[in-house]
Amino acid sequence: MEAGSKEQATARLPGKIITLVIAGIVLTIFSAELVWRHHGERLAVRACLANAGALKEGSKVYVAGVKVGYVSRMSTHPGDAQCAVEAEMVLDRAYQFNIPADSTVAVTTDRGGEGRAEIHIEDASGPSVEQGGVLRGKR
Repeated sequence: MEAGSKEQATARLPGKIITLVIAGIVLTIFSAELVWRHHGERLAVRACLANAGALKEGSKVYVAGVKVGYVSRMSTHPGDAQCAVEAEMVLDRAYQFNIPADSTVAVTTDRGGEGRAEIHIEDASGPSVEQGGVLRGKR
């Protein structure tokens, strides 16, 4: 390799490094914004149920027949007959639905035998459920 081309390659190295650093910063900012937006569009609520039936972690959650989320976690409270099972549900706010805080949750089974949570909003009229809010099971 000639001395002149070595010098040219060495002279371009700082510019390439700066370009890579800037690209890395832009990529990091873009990724962080995507994660923030995705998290911001989620609503985590809990359902207190007397009986979980076939409901389990990963079960689908529906509002008015539309799948809007999934059950992320289940826990039991054996001493509490009203809330023997608590299901934490993650709902996607992108659907632009309003879930009143006095809505109820029913556990049903689909054709394949999988449990699902159905949030009933038709008879509810209260203020919207907030992040971490609790919905009661339908009797």
